[in-house]
Amino acid sequence: GGVMEYASKGARKSNNYTENSIIGVLPDYNSENANKFIDIAIPTGFGLARNLMLINMANAVMEVGGGSGTLNEISASWQMNKLIIGLQVNGWSEKLCGKALDERRNDIIYCAKNAHEAIKLLNSKISYYQIRKFTGINKSRIKKESLLLAKKSD
Repeated sequence: GGVMEYASKGARKSNNYTENSIIGVLPDYNSENANKFIDIAIPTGFGLARNLMLINMANAVMEVGGGSGTLNEISASWQMNKLIIGLQVNGWSEKLCGKALDERRNDIIYCAKNAHEAIKLLNSKISYYQIRKFTGINKSRIKKESLLLAKKSD
């Protein structure tokens, strides 16, 4: 339901739609929980961990509004170096538009006012992100300056 159903419905209406191209990766074990526009349902039984699997499979993540689940997805997408586009609608996607989550990256969460603007941003930015693969979190979470100050005070 919700955003995923609307996305699936829109994909089904696309001129580029082909049979068996809309895949639903479900958090539970029941493929019957897929919305009616899904062609192939993959029940994972992973619960929240499904978000990490989906993000890892994606080149870009589009966020729409959202609560704590969306915040979780945005954070994981940031750590996995994914292109993130947030629609400016009530929720975390709007609150974090134009911001960097931390210093690990030199970009921001891009903002779009509507779906057409989001697609335009996606097409203009995606080539940069397709070459950036997630290889694990390998940068220190503590800034080097903090480490130097800690060593001086020892």
